[in-house]
Amino acid sequence: MARKIEKGALLKMNPSKTQPKKSVLIVLESVLHLAVIPLSLWLFTTVLLLPAQEIQELLNAEDAAELRSIASLSDGKPLAMLLFLVLAAIRVVLALRARKTQEAGFGFFMIQAGLFLLGAALPLIFGFTPEMLLYLSILYALVMIAGRIRAIARRRRLRTVLLNVLCILIFLLGLLTFLATDILIFVLAVLSLLKMAFGSIHMGVLVRIVRKTYAGEIFFGMVLLIVTFAFLLYYMEPGVDSLSDALWYCFAIVTTIGFGDLTAVTGFGRILSVILGAYGIVVVALITSIIVNFYAETKTDGDASEGEESHGA
Repeated sequence: MARKIEKGALLKMNPSKTQPKKSVLIVLESVLHLAVIPLSLWLFTTVLLLPAQEIQELLNAEDAAELRSIASLSDGKPLAMLLFLVLAAIRVVLALRARKTQEAGFGFFMIQAGLFLLGAALPLIFGFTPEMLLYLSILYALVMIAGRIRAIARRRRLRTVLLNVLCILIFLLGLLTFLATDILIFVLAVLSLLKMAFGSIHMGVLVRIVRKTYAGEIFFGMVLLIVTFAFLLYYMEPGVDSLSDALWYCFAIVTTIGFGDLTAVTGFGRILSVILGAYGIVVVALITSIIVNFYAETKTDGDASEGEESHGA
């Protein structure tokens, strides 16, 4: 028993030992969320746009039976099944992550995965009818509402409660139509990807670094330079047709991307382009290197202090 406790304490002091396995699960979850985005878009097109066009062509026929056959939406059946299979796979990954980190929620996520598997099986068993679309939307909404209720039960802070209540109200839209459900799935997949992409960034550390290195002032000066040169290029460069194109051109020059969709043809425009390019090479690269180095040092110092505190405890 004492060895297990000691081993658990060592894992807490050295989280890097469990990090590789956790990272693999996070990458897998990101790939699955990425797969949800095109699936939801394709399904939205299948459910809404294509049937709407076909129904519009048959409005003059006033044939209810024919309209009913079009509403079966057999083309969207494999997309709906695949979408719910991916959602089930995401819940399985979340369950595995909870089990690896010894956090509560393994059983809950597995139940959610089972319900999503049921959603994938229902169109195969009963067909992909308008009623089935409604049932799928209800199933998805109920699963997500259960997750928000669990989040409220775990953390009863006012901000958490208000945010989850708002999410529950949004998920209730899924009870109305599968179109709303499909849009919600797409939005949630994008938000989940953004959360995973920026979740490992310690924003507090980054803000302190920006203040310490005066990167904020330098960034403001860069924005001011881009806007000023954009106005000059808009009025002096014949190849720039709008202010938005001028801003895009200056952004591409300063960030040293250089898409090549816009080019300066006058001497004045080329001089401005040289100034912007030189500024971007020096300043942008300098800011990037400073922030990355300070971020790594600050994060290392923070991890070391946390290790010392846990060791002392």
